[in-house]
Amino acid sequence: MDTMDLQKINFWKRLESFVSNVQINDPMSEEEKDMILNICKEEASAKEIKSVKAVGMGFNINQTQFESLKKWKASLPKIESATIGGAYTYEFTPTSIGLEIKVKRVDGKEIDLTEYEKW
Repeated sequence: MDTMDLQKINFWKRLESFVSNVQINDPMSEEEKDMILNICKEEASAKEIKSVKAVGMGFNINQTQFESLKKWKASLPKIESATIGGAYTYEFTPTSIGLEIKVKRVDGKEIDLTEYEKW
């Protein structure tokens, strides 16, 4: 285990210890807020946390692709054993010339919705 791993473990242990001592219904005092902020600052200065930022990424399909997908799904036999919502995997692969879009079903069937003509 390298130094960075040990720093991460130490950080999460300290934070977990602090959080477990705070009652859910208790408002957080300024002292407690400062303690959390100081822990985070210490770790950041040790280059443990380079940045804390929520990053979202999403992909869309257009109406033509959606209609093709609906038609394809309707043409397939019903799947009896699949986890809730887990029958299909949607793959979006951004490339330098366009977005590749494939949908795969748990039984191995697949449709390519990529619009190569727009590349």
